Amino acid sequence: MTSKCPSTPLHPDANQEIETPATKIPQELTSALDLGSDSEDDGSNIMHDAHLAKVISKTGGPELSEEEDEMDNNDSLMDSDDLERLDPEVMDAMAPMGEPLSPRPSPSSSDSASGVASSGFFDTDTQKRRTPLNPFGGNSQLASSEPIRIIRKKSRSQGASKPLSMKQQSRLVTYIDERLMEIQRRFIKYLSAREDPDNEPESTATQFGFSDLAEALDKVITIIWYSIFQVKVVPFVYHYNILTPSEAAVLGYNEGKEVVLEEITPDFLFGQTNYFIRIMGDLVDYVEKFEFVHFDSIHNLLLLFAKLDNIISILIDEYSEDNGPSRTNNQPFINNTEKIRIDSIISRTKLLVIQKFDVFKKISLYESVDENGKRKQIESDIKKDIQKYELLIGEIYEGILDRTSI
Repeated sequence: MTSKCPSTPLHPDANQEIETPATKIPQELTSALDLGSDSEDDGSNIMHDAHLAKVISKTGGPELSEEEDEMDNNDSLMDSDDLERLDPEVMDAMAPMGEPLSPRPSPSSSDSASGVASSGFFDTDTQKRRTPLNPFGGNSQLASSEPIRIIRKKSRSQGASKPLSMKQQSRLVTYIDERLMEIQRRFIKYLSAREDPDNEPESTATQFGFSDLAEALDKVITIIWYSIFQVKVVPFVYHYNILTPSEAAVLGYNEGKEVVLEEITPDFLFGQTNYFIRIMGDLVDYVEKFEFVHFDSIHNLLLLFAKLDNIISILIDEYSEDNGPSRTNNQPFINNTEKIRIDSIISRTKLLVIQKFDVFKKISLYESVDENGKRKQIESDIKKDIQKYELLIGEIYEGILDRTSI
């Protein structure tokens, strides 16, 4: 309810005289407040004042005396008959926010009849309180996402895959470690050759671009993913629009947007989540040393982020403590400590990629200026690509963030 109250006078300075407010209290409010003689202590006034104490306490008014407060605590003082005798103005003050208020006559009828001006204490226009929207709600679907349907299959069904043996796990761990170490050696060799002034820009030592790095990491990610679900295709639950038509065709999404995944047990995991987190951290170091000069490098980077985002999101979603498959220990495949590590890496990643993309945009705009300083006409498809990648960069790892943020 919207109300109009007299403005509170400013606090006077020392030795300053002020005038008392000349505003008169409306007649209907005077009767509601019962401003009669203090000597009147009949039962109806006592009950009326007791309930008025409740109204004043709710509206932040002055406290009543101990005697009146004691009467207020007696629930038997107010019954339905007493409530009916209360003035509608006091009933409005008692009504909770958002609930219908007592019916009130229009200003033309009531004010003209009682002689009270329309600019009284209470505004006649009432409106229910609106429920505010939560701006921090989780995303059900990202702007660039077209979710892939995931079909669950029982792991105990006929023809279901089995966990790797201890010997196979050992061989796979050794292979993954060697591949990641080889990628790091090539990257360090590339940085050394790039900083060496004796090397020519066209030398083979400096030809290790980000596309080569992304391709090598993508193979390792696919192997780790296959060791868990024994499926080559990573479902793009998020970031489906990152894929080009040719990439979607290679993954088989053109035939049908659904992937069958088996329900696995902890026996299928032997450190794969740690490898995913390690690759996420290594990507931050790699991106920091590379400079993007064309959209292909940015696309390959976002494709890696999308794969990691979907893989970890699937592990969190399908096998959390709440909705995971029944198992003895009932432990999540990604625990809270790993989630904290992931959130820290994501924060660094998003800030770094935004900075790199801002530099890339400045280079693109600089190259569009000729020697005379006149700006060349930028093709419309380049503008669309910039807008597209700005949107995709803003959604990096959003699937994980929706599941790990507080």
